[in-house]
Amino acid sequence: MLFYIFSNENTSTIEANSLQRHRDIDSTDRLSFFRTCSIGGNESLYFLCVQSKRMRLLAYKEHILSAYQLSILSPFIINNLLPSDLFFQISPHAHKIRLNPYKSHREHTLDIGQAIDILFATDLYHMVKPLHVPSINDLHLIKHYHQRVAFYDSIQRILLVNVSIACSIRHRLKISVSVPYVLLNKSGMCLLILI
Repeated sequence: MLFYIFSNENTSTIEANSLQRHRDIDSTDRLSFFRTCSIGGNESLYFLCVQSKRMRLLAYKEHILSAYQLSILSPFIINNLLPSDLFFQISPHAHKIRLNPYKSHREHTLDIGQAIDILFATDLYHMVKPLHVPSINDLHLIKHYHQRVAFYDSIQRILLVNVSIACSIRHRLKISVSVPYVLLNKSGMCLLILI
């Protein structure tokens, strides 16, 4: 039996171009925009994060078929990762918002282009001074920020709470409130824990 092995540089170039096209098909391009709108002539402004996501679907020779997906997202989200209700108040607004355990709140009426101050509280513990959150333009450079915040009860006992601020999508801010540990008493007896 006789085998012929042909070495052609054009074949390897075509295979490399084909491989690059397959990588291009799997990649996506994303852009996000911070926009305001009003509904029905109402003077209230609503803030939105509009994300444009380009997906390359098909590549044939030198032609690439693309599709765009537009998503309208809330620019500000607060996640309660505590096992109890979380109350928060954002400084320009006078009302407090109650957030059930392990739930999220999406806010469309807050301009995150400006710095904001947030006060958090639970049924027993509250913050003494507000958490200062810089504008989205400053936070986008950091991407992720973690801080420990002190909550106090009526007799000044301290509870340290983790606050994580994430800005993975430009013009979208997520704040998560959690504790590093949770102790559940399912015994039915009153327990006194000394640390």
